[in-house]
Amino acid sequence: TGDFKTATSEDFVTDISAAVDYLKQQDDLPADKIGLIGHSEGGMIAPMLAAQRDDLAFLVLLAGPGVAITELLAEQKYLLAAVTDTDTESLKQQRVKDVAFHQNLVKWADDEQYTEAVKAQLEDDFKDLASNDKQLQSMVESNLKLYDTPWFKYFIAFEPAKYLQQVKTPLLALNGSKDLQVAADSNLAGIKAALSASGHPDFTTQKLDQLNHLFQVAQSGSPMEYGKLSETFSPVALAAITDWLDARFD
Repeated sequence: TGDFKTATSEDFVTDISAAVDYLKQQDDLPADKIGLIGHSEGGMIAPMLAAQRDDLAFLVLLAGPGVAITELLAEQKYLLAAVTDTDTESLKQQRVKDVAFHQNLVKWADDEQYTEAVKAQLEDDFKDLASNDKQLQSMVESNLKLYDTPWFKYFIAFEPAKYLQQVKTPLLALNGSKDLQVAADSNLAGIKAALSASGHPDFTTQKLDQLNHLFQVAQSGSPMEYGKLSETFSPVALAAITDWLDARFD
C-alpha cells in the first residue's frame, strides 16, 4: 500500500522492517542470523531500522552517509564538478554556498512559502548561467521538481549520527576511495565518530582503493564512467564483507 510519489526514506524503513519480519517467519532460515546490507540511501535506512529493533544480526553499509546530508550533497557536487573543472577556488566558494542553501532548505521545509523561497534562490543561483529568461526558468523548474518533493524534504534534513548513535548491531561500513557521490573519508569518519561516541561494541570502517560509488574498480569515479565498466561489484568488496561476516558467524 502507499504512494511512492509521496514516500520518504522513513516509509522505506517500514518496508524493510516488514521484509525482516517475513524472513524471520521462514522455517528454513536462521532467525538469529538475519541482517541488512544497504547501499547509498540504503546505508541510511539500515541504521534507521536498527535504531528501532534489536533483533538484527548485522549491518553492512555500502557507501552509506555519515555526515549531514546538507554537507554530503555539497561535497558530492564539488567532487563531481572537480572531475572536469580545474578552478578549485571557485568550486570551494560554490561548495560553501551550497551548504548554506541546503541549510535554508531545511529551515524552509515546513514553511508554506517553501516553493517560492526555493524558486527565488534557484533564480539567483542560475541567473549568470542562463542566456535568457526562458532558459533561466527552464533551469529553475527542472531543479524545483527535485527539491519540492516529500522525499527530498525529508532527505535534505537527515542527520545520520542521530540514528547511528542508537545502533548496537555489529556494523561494517565500506566506501570506495573513488566514490564521488558519498566521499569515503568524510563519511567513514562521520560513521566512526557517531559509533565511537555511543560506545558501539563492534564496528569496522574500511576504505577500499580504486572503487567508485557502485564498488567497481574505476579510473575517475565519475558517474559517466559507470556504464563503461564491465565489473558489476568488486571481488575485493565481496571478500571484505564475507571475511567480516565469517568472523562473527559460523
